[in-house]
Amino acid sequence: MNPKAMILWLARERGGRTAPPNGEYRAAARFEDSREQMWTMRTIPMRTFDGRPHATLCEVELLSPQAQAELLVTGARFELCEGHRVVAKGVVLPESIAVPQQIDEFALSLMG
Repeated sequence: MNPKAMILWLARERGGRTAPPNGEYRAAARFEDSREQMWTMRTIPMRTFDGRPHATLCEVELLSPQAQAELLVTGARFELCEGHRVVAKGVVLPESIAVPQQIDEFALSLMG
């Protein structure tokens, strides 16, 4: 099973999308610890949160097996990009974490 990540889709007025993707999505990913390199990431939405359509719990996968093992580690922070535009920010979650059904603005603000 692939790692899970919390992804915050940026609003259009912040340079993001008009709406989060509905299904599987692929985009260029840039990780905080290796900002000079981009990787292709696949996201598969698992669920959204009531009243927070811009926050999504996703299963994530990098299309490079080597990068998958090195970069998708607990706590890794990344950005998803469409061209030069950052459309989402995410963080890889610990495997054992129980993600709550509700999420508040403070928790979302910690993602950037």
